[in-house]
Amino acid sequence: MSTSAALARLRKSISGRKQASESTSERFELPTWPSDKRGVPNIVLRSALFSASRKKRMLDRADIAAQRPYDVRYTGPVLTQADLDVWVSLLHLNRGKPLGQRIHLTAYMLLQIQDKSDTGPNRANLYKSLTKLESSIVEIGPPYAFTGALVDSFSRNESSSELVFSLSPNLAPLFGGSEFTRVDWNIRRSLANKPLSRWLHGYIASHAAPYPMTFRAILQMAGSTDQCAASAVQNLHRAMQSLAVTCARHQQPISFSMCEGKLHIRKTPSGSQRRHLARKPSVVTA
Repeated sequence: MSTSAALARLRKSISGRKQASESTSERFELPTWPSDKRGVPNIVLRSALFSASRKKRMLDRADIAAQRPYDVRYTGPVLTQADLDVWVSLLHLNRGKPLGQRIHLTAYMLLQIQDKSDTGPNRANLYKSLTKLESSIVEIGPPYAFTGALVDSFSRNESSSELVFSLSPNLAPLFGGSEFTRVDWNIRRSLANKPLSRWLHGYIASHAAPYPMTFRAILQMAGSTDQCAASAVQNLHRAMQSLAVTCARHQQPISFSMCEGKLHIRKTPSGSQRRHLARKPSVVTA
């Protein structure tokens, strides 16, 4: 079955489930977070859903590398870290508001919130990302159940540059309790054009005490397409060095070592993460 046919089949199935769920569920308001943070579900930060690779390709219900216990499948063009910037910006604008609510804004506003100038190329890339986020299908299995597009609806007025978007209420479980992370936006934007460093930043931020991970596992979850193991590990080392320098500049130091085939990371957990550690130590295997 072609990718377009798979998308059509999935959308038909999703439409029926969406109508049933929205008629019975309460409207869920996204949590709030400070203006210098971005709320991101942990499943997004701990998987290759938004790849650190720049390689363009289409996927058809492909299994996406993810940390246990998550199970993720994806249909559509590969999503990148640049696409993640757009999606988290939409979440940022939706914070404190009910999921499913139609939100009006302009292309200028959406670029501004990403700290980007309003140029023709930037607008073209923005529209491309929005189209990818609306047209592709994500399937997330246990312990949660979500099937749908990361952007429920999106439209734009060519003459006025007005944009209207909405996010599915079915995203709600991904923002419950400790299932999302408030990522430091200042650090992330300082890592522009360094997709692997940006992915590592989100992954590390989502853990109170990151445990050692094999090079192979961490690179798979980052969506690395490097076929040469030696160069992949070299890229990982460079990305971690860049991240460590940037975090130090923002008074959020991390340290790392790479030995015996594993990446070891030390960081200072946030207040909520310290409380999490006090309640229940994090134990996960790669």
